[in-house]
Amino acid sequence: MESVTDFTQQEYIPANMVSAVEWLSSLKVDLDQYCRYDLGLDFVGDSLHANLNCAMWPHTFLSRIVPFLSLSREKSPTYPAYVSPSRVISTSINGYPDDVPEDEVEQRIQKYSTCFSHDNASSYMYFKPLGFIVAHEGKRRVAFMRKHQQPKLAVNISEYNYPDPEQIQLVFRETTHETQYWAVLDGKIVQKVMFPRLTNRIMRNYGVRTVGWRDIFQVYGYDFIGNKTGEVYEMPWSLGVGGFYESAKSLWTGLSSDELFFLLLEQSFEEKDNSGNSKSIVELEKVFEKAKKIAAHHETQLNKSRWGALKDALLGSY
Repeated sequence: MESVTDFTQQEYIPANMVSAVEWLSSLKVDLDQYCRYDLGLDFVGDSLHANLNCAMWPHTFLSRIVPFLSLSREKSPTYPAYVSPSRVISTSINGYPDDVPEDEVEQRIQKYSTCFSHDNASSYMYFKPLGFIVAHEGKRRVAFMRKHQQPKLAVNISEYNYPDPEQIQLVFRETTHETQYWAVLDGKIVQKVMFPRLTNRIMRNYGVRTVGWRDIFQVYGYDFIGNKTGEVYEMPWSLGVGGFYESAKSLWTGLSSDELFFLLLEQSFEEKDNSGNSKSIVELEKVFEKAKKIAAHHETQLNKSRWGALKDALLGSY
């Protein structure tokens, strides 16, 4: 048998990522326990912004917290390794540690801690730059081994890449109602950050820099959408979380060029891909170009009301 890499005996996680790896691994086990009950499942689904009928898969869970994880690709052949159950993001789908009969516990511990063969099928994903290990096949055994305080799991593991911290920027934006973060990769694609404070803390530990949204406009040569930063559009609504709120007090609120851009950005994430799923990653340049096109059209269509021009834009006329 080929040599086994013992991750329990070496520090394979970047020092500044250890706490995030261990905390998220423990959190996932706790969330899976909530999912045993209907009310808990609803609570976890609401918390993770997902429609759940069972515990969330590990890769999906981590992808909602770590931007661009879905773009990572396998970069090594699969090899056998020992890993610590306390440092693996797992799930308990159709089976929990308490479901294992007492007379099978020792046998399973022996199997899960020593066997690498097909009789003990496992497939784990190691996002090496970040230090996260995600269980793909062999997901339920992680919680089982944690419950019985076992120090190692015998698994088959593959390494996956992840962008260098210099390739990613978190874009900070403060609105009246919320604090937003958007992750931008190589100045080309953007992903909405669903957990602003948590993601910001983890990515900052990784080495990612946080910038203001205006910096993104300038750094990548877009500058501002127009020469004006306010009152570019007027509309009988006030911009709110996820859309518009009707407000008698703020009738004909001015919509600035940057607000238009982020409105279009939000709209892009509501569009469906070929599989019927909401988009999770959007091309930044396309959003800017659409905003510029709307602005240019408005300049030339003086005979159309400003609200009419914006309404056409939101209905997809551009």
